[in-house]
Amino acid sequence: MSRIGWPIRTNDGRFVLVRSLDAGRRTAFRQFIRDLSPRARSSRFLAAVNDLSESMLDALTSTHAASTVAWIAEDAAKPGRIIAEARYVATDQREAELAVAVTDRWQHRGLGTRLVYQLVEHARTRGLKRAWSYVRRDNEAMLAIARRLGFLAKPSVDDPSLVLINRVLPRLERTVESEG
Repeated sequence: MSRIGWPIRTNDGRFVLVRSLDAGRRTAFRQFIRDLSPRARSSRFLAAVNDLSESMLDALTSTHAASTVAWIAEDAAKPGRIIAEARYVATDQREAELAVAVTDRWQHRGLGTRLVYQLVEHARTRGLKRAWSYVRRDNEAMLAIARRLGFLAKPSVDDPSLVLINRVLPRLERTVESEG
């Protein structure tokens, strides 16, 4: 997955370009967060967020390669405009905490599903054993994505408004070709 990016085709035939998020995309990323509906921002951050503080923006756009994978998706027809974010943070050597946000206009086109799938595959190829996230109980779209991708869901013991989604990542099997 190069710095240049890779295409994803949505269910309605549109193309988006996915690329790594870096500090050079800071202004566009801030605008992306502002463009999310209040409900989408709340689902992404699990709290009411209207805008990002400078320190929060720094933390989200300054990724540490060893522990964080952060991608953005742009409408291929409107380069530079971020329409989705997908990331995981390796919480230790075995687990990845996932987060995904898609602007309201781009929801229900399969983009969130494809991004979560690619995050899970990326984490798996990096040797992580489990992917998880807390999801708002009323975030039906994300819970449906989680079910489709084999995540188990259970109520959070700490917060009744949240659901913990969790998936064990299968071990990569060595093949004759990979031993080549």
